[in-house]
Amino acid sequence: MNQWTGMPALAAEMAALEEVLKDEFSLTNVFLRSAADRLFESGGKRLRPALLIASSMTGEYDREKTLPVAAAIEILHTATLVHDDVIDLADTRRGVATLAALHGNHVAILTGDYLLSKTLVMLAKSNLPDKHKLEAAYAVESMCKGEVAQYIDKGVIPSPRAYIKRIIQKTGILFSAACSMGAFLGGHDEADVRKFGRFGLRLGTAFQIRDDLMDLSSGAKAAGKPVGHDLKNGIITLPVLLAARDDSFKSRLVKYLASSRSSQNTRKLIDAAVSSGGYAEARNILDGHIQKCRLMLEHFGDSAGRPVLAGIIDMIARQPEEG
Repeated sequence: MNQWTGMPALAAEMAALEEVLKDEFSLTNVFLRSAADRLFESGGKRLRPALLIASSMTGEYDREKTLPVAAAIEILHTATLVHDDVIDLADTRRGVATLAALHGNHVAILTGDYLLSKTLVMLAKSNLPDKHKLEAAYAVESMCKGEVAQYIDKGVIPSPRAYIKRIIQKTGILFSAACSMGAFLGGHDEADVRKFGRFGLRLGTAFQIRDDLMDLSSGAKAAGKPVGHDLKNGIITLPVLLAARDDSFKSRLVKYLASSRSSQNTRKLIDAAVSSGGYAEARNILDGHIQKCRLMLEHFGDSAGRPVLAGIIDMIARQPEEG
């Protein structure tokens, strides 16, 4: 995949991962195999399995043990996206029609459920001990909690603490699980595995903040989403939350949330959030998380995986406008 240019060792493993993903659905029924192929061929960053593989590469890397677990993490993530598309009434993702748009919500939900069940089977067959299989289960539980909190709080301006808790649950926990499971598969001791978990949590938080910034920038189009998608759906992300500390902007935001939220009004509110400094301040917070990730990486020791993890940090650190 293009994003792994400059990381040949990881690129080779990611290419092998694509074959594992295809093979996992080769024996299922025609519809589910076709749906799975379509979902995985539509692209995606593959960041979670990449982090798992890179973390494993910091130790004694074993492709046969690592790739099935990395594939399970990607399938799990894909299942959540299928369900998200139903919730968001999304017709497209990454410029491609969603399963819900093609076959209806019932089929999309059932396909997402199938992908989740596939994840359970793959993890059960893996060489992971029960505590790390349980970590994946906790990640799913956390993601559900975060999504429920976000849905319940639509149209509500959250506190900074509630926002951070939500993005950790939605995104940070699965990044953390990917890194810690990868470190375990690479043969690290439990103390180091926990360090990798904390690194993943911090990086996942940074990634979600970057995603929030993209929602208000031209980077949203590059990701296959309309600019202001979250805001229009009443989801208050970090740059808007920071802008709302200004009483004038907050008053305007409250009126917007109570309105029909047209594309024109959304664009105007985005411009106001940028003008107020909310976007720039959120970018600074993202940069702070990125810097802490780089400092954490320095304590992981020299290995084949360390420069790969550094490269992934650099990808997330890029300006959101760059897509």
